[in-house]
Amino acid sequence: SPVPPHRAFAPRLRLQDATITELEQQIAEVRRSVGVLTKKRVDDGATKRTLEQDLEAAQAAVEALEGERASVRKLGRLLLSRAGTKTVRGVRRAGSAAKRSMSRLKAGSVGMRKGASEPPAEGS
Repeated sequence: SPVPPHRAFAPRLRLQDATITELEQQIAEVRRSVGVLTKKRVDDGATKRTLEQDLEAAQAAVEALEGERASVRKLGRLLLSRAGTKTVRGVRRAGSAAKRSMSRLKAGSVGMRKGASEPPAEGS
């Protein structure tokens, strides 16, 4: 017996329905992926801006430290020239000599020679 016309297309329609459903699922998946990628792109942009700010701050800190180092070196050269020496060892020697003379001054033995045990007698 002949198949009624509305039944003849039923398998093809079911196949089309399945294809449409599959395509709709793929479209939804692509939309989700686009959303995720858009969010990632926004996050990456924010991260990039943060990293750029961190880099600028680090560069400013380096410049400040270089300026500080230069002023410390300048101060060091000034101190060395005042101490009359060009080496740190010479400065240490001069510093300990200054400490010795200060302690002698405090002890009241201004006119004492090194190694003398008694201050010079008055009136001599």
